[in-house]
Amino acid sequence: MWSFREHRYGGLHRRYREFNGGVLRCIDPLRREPIAFPTELHYENWLLYWAQPGVRRLQVGGLRLYCMHLGHRFSVRPDLVVTDHSEQIQIVMAASTPANEKRVQRLALVAKAHDLQWAARTRAEIRADPVLLSNLDRLRQCTTLNADDRAPAIERLVHDSLRAADSTTRGHLRQRMGPHVPQSLLDATLLRLHAAGELSLELSAAPYGENTLVRRR
Repeated sequence: MWSFREHRYGGLHRRYREFNGGVLRCIDPLRREPIAFPTELHYENWLLYWAQPGVRRLQVGGLRLYCMHLGHRFSVRPDLVVTDHSEQIQIVMAASTPANEKRVQRLALVAKAHDLQWAARTRAEIRADPVLLSNLDRLRQCTTLNADDRAPAIERLVHDSLRAADSTTRGHLRQRMGPHVPQSLLDATLLRLHAAGELSLELSAAPYGENTLVRRR
């Protein structure tokens, strides 16, 4: 069971320090699968899409794709494949280098040949909202720790609160929930409902906590 695995708090460096060779490992508790990333930047890029409503498929390290252009064969292996209303292949660029620029060119050619969307994600784009990244990382950990637990009573409480008003706060829900229910279970439940498109969590304005807004969709 996922919840019997070891999951450490304390940030990326502490959580992944046991893995040598630059491999970062974690659990995707929504899709219930282990995943690995070559760098922290790759993990953060994935994290931005991990709980995004409407994302139907999220594949780390897609299959290598090929195409022919002007008599030459080109190929690229995406770092991330995101499927919502369309399919987008992405690469992550820590820096602008000649090798990375060539990879971007190959990505564009292959995407056009396969009728796919594409994106070259830079460090500045990925880390533009550090509060959002921190909140998503925290909620991923909470959801992982509660991956085996479903809380229909908490879901009903949340839906009842949002039927009575267009928005509420995490603190208000926690008070209604009572002290006997772990806070991490409430957080995991809110995240799952957010990812399912049943409500919206405000994750960019401030660190996740008692004043975090929960809105009806």
